[in-house]
Amino acid sequence: MRFHTLQAIRKEEGKSLLVYKDTLGHLTVGVGHKVLPEDNLRLGESITEAKSSALFLADLKKAQDGVEDLIPLTGSQPPIVEHVLTCMVFQMGVSGVLGFIRFLKALEHCNYALAAKEMLDSKWACEDSPERAQRLANELWTPRPKA
Repeated sequence: MRFHTLQAIRKEEGKSLLVYKDTLGHLTVGVGHKVLPEDNLRLGESITEAKSSALFLADLKKAQDGVEDLIPLTGSQPPIVEHVLTCMVFQMGVSGVLGFIRFLKALEHCNYALAAKEMLDSKWACEDSPERAQRLANELWTPRPKA
């Protein structure tokens, strides 16, 4: 995973050592970690820096694995495609990104301008995370040579 992706996710997600409810009502802690039942955490509880780092690294690995499962063509795509997909999967999970059917189809055809347009035609871009969606679309829009 590229350093740029790590920094972008950290910036977008922020960090809180206290469990809080995010904008969608999910319990969240650390760097955008959605609290799971096995985390045994409740609203207002705190975690250590070490626990935050461990959760973040595990979530990044899960996002990266999800991108590899999402579309096997990422290896032949410009690095920016992996970056954008990793950021999206980190936030929404693979199942959330699978809902972007026209976006994924445009990526398969290496039509990055159309992919950027399609990712902006979503509830995610219009309501949930408009600024993040716009930043990622802008990054994807700029054509880059294949890796």
